[in-house]
Formats: sequence, C-alpha cells, structure tokens
Amino acid sequence: MSDHVEYLDFIESKLPFWRSLSTEDVRNERNFDLLLATYEQVWDGIEVILKYWGHDEEVKERAMRLRREISSDCKGLLKKRTDALIPLEECVESMEVKRTSSSRGSEIERESCVVCMEEFGVSGVEARVTECAHYFHFNCIFKWFQSNPCCPLCRVKLCDY
Repeated sequence: MSDHVEYLDFIESKLPFWRSLSTEDVRNERNFDLLLATYEQVWDGIEVILKYWGHDEEVKERAMRLRREISSDCKGLLKKRTDALIPLEECVESMEVKRTSSSRGSEIERESCVVCMEEFGVSGVEARVTECAHYFHFNCIFKWFQSNPCCPLCRVKLCDY
C-alpha cells in the first residue's frame, strides 16, 4: 500500500476522534486553536495528495470526500465557537464601566488591570468592574473569560456559560 493511501486511511480512522474533541468546550481558546490547527494540517495533507496523486480516480474521490467532511467540520466548529462567545460578550458588556478622569487620586487611577498589569492612570481609559469590585480592561477580561468564568483575582464565578 502506498503512503498517500495510508494517509487517507489514517485521516478516515481519526475523524471520529477529532469530531468527539469538537464537542468538548470550544470556549476554551487553547482547545479550539489546537483542534483548528489539526484540521488545517490534515487539509494541507489532502491538498498534497490531490496535487501529486489526483490523477488516480479512486484516490481523488476519497480525498475530495474527506476534504468536504473536514470543511463541514470546520464550519461547525467555528459556529459553535461563535455561539459560545455571545453569552460571554453579554457577560462582560453587563459589567459596570468606570472611566478614568483627569483628576488623579480617584479609586480607579490607583488600580491596575490584574490580567495585563497595566495601570488605569491615563485619562479616559475605561475599566470594567466586576461584582467582586475588581477592575479590568474590556479586552483583558473578555479574553480571560474565554477560558475561565471566574474572577482572575479572587476566583468568584462571574459568568454562566
């Protein structure tokens, strides 16, 4: 049996496993990125097979079918990821917003974002205030919540997703 046929056999045997991974928590950015990278590598391998062995009708048919299946899996994975992030964005959007002012010494100017460690001292900077009274930049806390629903400082659960 030739290498390209063995590769197609390998892909077919692993698809159920990869699909089972896609039912895992896709809100976790690391899991999502790893699974997407796996599909991209497989896609590239199929493209090489089509380029060099695509003249063989049986190989071409199998490779094209696998490519369609992987394309469908990736679209489903991206939709799951997008759907999972909508409640997350709503959670962060619902937090109280405090804006720094030009007068130094207010409570927020003395704070720093626990995620990026940057101080809020610059005038006009927005901070999100959690129920547990901790301050974060919108992007920092949004990214944090993609993998953890708890406050990065005190570990109080803040989002239900």
